[in-house]
Amino acid sequence: MKKHTISKMMIHLLLLAGVVIVAFPFVWMILSSFKSLPDFF
Repeated sequence: MKKHTISKMMIHLLLLAGVVIVAFPFVWMILSSFKSLPDFF
């Protein structure tokens, strides 16, 4: 039972890391769309 819980937790952590990696460019794009041009440089 404990091995099943640990493996399930590891799968969830890997999925969460994948979601963060995939979502990061979209969040960056949305946040930078609100910046003015001088803020970029």
